[in-house]
Amino acid sequence: SAPPPEAVRRSSTFIAAAEQHFEWRDNRGWHAYSAETCTLIAAALKQGQKTFRTKIAGREYEIDCEKMQQRNIATSVVRDIRAVDVDAVNPQPVQDGRSAAASPVTIGGSMLVWEWQD
Repeated sequence: SAPPPEAVRRSSTFIAAAEQHFEWRDNRGWHAYSAETCTLIAAALKQGQKTFRTKIAGREYEIDCEKMQQRNIATSVVRDIRAVDVDAVNPQPVQDGRSAAASPVTIGGSMLVWEWQD
């Protein structure tokens, strides 16, 4: 059967999102954004946008691409965001039982390496 119309319309968007993931942090740790939000952030970074607004889970946020932060428009709560390499989303164990290090991620011409604790 054919995919739903919205999947066809946005299929290239989701393919692009699979190449770069983003997460936000609260007091419980880091949480993955949806594929659609990852695509929006990646596109904004690629286009050199400083900030943009989007709705996430029915709430409006301003994403600051320079500071790598999200701000809830209603509450003004600011949280850090980060880029995560595709391999870091599902880290593979290494011999000593610890997770393998993330591969470098390039954003806006700068190479970043993200680290995390198990």
